[in-house]
Amino acid sequence: KVCNLNQTLEGVIQSFETEFAERAIRLETKWDPQAEEAELDPEHFAHALQNVVQNSIDAMPEGGTLYVETQKAANGTTIRIRDTGPG
Repeated sequence: KVCNLNQTLEGVIQSFETEFAERAIRLETKWDPQAEEAELDPEHFAHALQNVVQNSIDAMPEGGTLYVETQKAANGTTIRIRDTGPG
């Protein structure tokens, strides 16, 4: 299915808002408006993103910042997810 990557990422991130607040995790996003749509399985893609976000949350038990960014690249779109946890 063709999906908008920014919207898909936002949907996954929003599902963690309560947990971010409870764990003192600040969210910083940067959505490239030129990020392309992608053909993918939205359920499997969302599940993979949820796992990455949950790993970041687990890596920051004392709180921190989660950065999520999309950027149009020459051959598609780059998605970057990083956190301020140790390691």
